[in-house]
Amino acid sequence: MTAPFHVTVACGPPEGVPDLAAEVALVRAGLLYGDRVALVSPGASLLRRLLADAALASTPRQRLDLLASLADDLGLGAAPLAMRERLGEPDVAATVRHLWRAFRGRLDRAAQSSGLDELAVAERAGALEIVDLAGAELPADLAACTSDHYAARVTDAVASGVTYPLLDGATGEALRQRLDLSPGRAHQARHIALAAQLVERLPLFDLATVAETLDVRADLHAPLARFRGAVLEFSEAIARGAPRRDPWDADFARDAEQVYRRDVAPAVEDIRDAIQSTGYLRALVSRYADRPALLAPLAAPALALAVAGPDALTHAVGLAIGGLSVAANAAQARYDAGDRAREAEAHRLFFYVAAGDRFARG
Repeated sequence: MTAPFHVTVACGPPEGVPDLAAEVALVRAGLLYGDRVALVSPGASLLRRLLADAALASTPRQRLDLLASLADDLGLGAAPLAMRERLGEPDVAATVRHLWRAFRGRLDRAAQSSGLDELAVAERAGALEIVDLAGAELPADLAACTSDHYAARVTDAVASGVTYPLLDGATGEALRQRLDLSPGRAHQARHIALAAQLVERLPLFDLATVAETLDVRADLHAPLARFRGAVLEFSEAIARGAPRRDPWDADFARDAEQVYRRDVAPAVEDIRDAIQSTGYLRALVSRYADRPALLAPLAAPALALAVAGPDALTHAVGLAIGGLSVAANAAQARYDAGDRAREAEAHRLFFYVAAGDRFARG
């Protein structure tokens, strides 16, 4: 049994109110390509802890204590501390209720606008873990929550070899200056970084929700392993051309662009030409995107069958579409496969094409 493909997404401390746009984008790429994702994010960790502590604060005393711990961030100064001794007075109790309602409103809006609610969808699905960086107690400020814990978690993830590290730009640059990666760890980092840059090019991927990403990932589970094999070979080609290239180097984005233009885009066009010229294959791809189990009994993927020739395609379509006769339309299923290299690329990139079609359809 193949070990799960585990991805660790790491995004550094935010400036001001946490905005998790970078986290959401990287997590969606990780969810589409990997089996499970861990998010190491000071902003997400702090918001999660605040929401949890706010939910547990049921008495006026507990609420005032939480407001006091956040007084500087909320602009309350010493007011919460001064109110502790007078909590029983009606006017003070009313002030606490007012402050609490305002705080909860701001917190709930921050959770929604920052993207934390989006991430919670993947958490509930069991596909995402948000790593707690705050520890047992709520820290006095964001810096205390994140600095040492964040650096340690990221370093461990990169050095461990059990997860593929997908880092934001600032974290990658800091890591490049502090850590000399072994060849194996650098290989993992290149692999997942290239995968993320490729899937981010899918049509409308930047507008998709986490829920939609999970749906596409579930529908296209079967061909994903073959796509990973293709990305692995592409990342190894980058390493052969530039042995010391890490994914956080400035030139890596250029390498990824070359891979897309040289290896991915032409193969995608070949696949689309095959789909457009073969009516039954087009139907097969459409049905597969909605009900992948239909293709599970086949010995080879749909696009490999398409380039293999009309007999194999006729047999596959007969199985997948319920035994309908295709003899009269066998000629329509023909197309020139070209050389074997194109056939292999078409086979391995079926996931990429089908996922792009799903996102494009919304």
